[in-house]
Amino acid sequence: MDYGYLSQKLSAARDVLMLPTSSGEADSIVEAFKILRAAFHRMDESGLDGDARKRVRKLEELMNTAGLVDPDSVGLWTIKAQLLGTEEKLELSRCVEALAHWFRERQ
Repeated sequence: MDYGYLSQKLSAARDVLMLPTSSGEADSIVEAFKILRAAFHRMDESGLDGDARKRVRKLEELMNTAGLVDPDSVGLWTIKAQLLGTEEKLELSRCVEALAHWFRERQ
């Protein structure tokens, strides 16, 4: 597993969540989702400890768009981002920060 790559991706996702784009909070969350998807695509979960694995699962849950519909073609992740409550947004940020730290320590 390339810890340097994963550290870079999680840090980029954290940065996106810290500084919303001029187009709004939902767009920042969608950008973080895209970065996370790229990171998770190359991740070998067998190298994760239980806490890291639990955080990855939580992020995947927060990114899940199952059951959502997109009649206006704005994008399912945009819809998902708009539907996240305050606690879910905090959990997203906490998980990203913790994983960024976890991978940074292992590179």
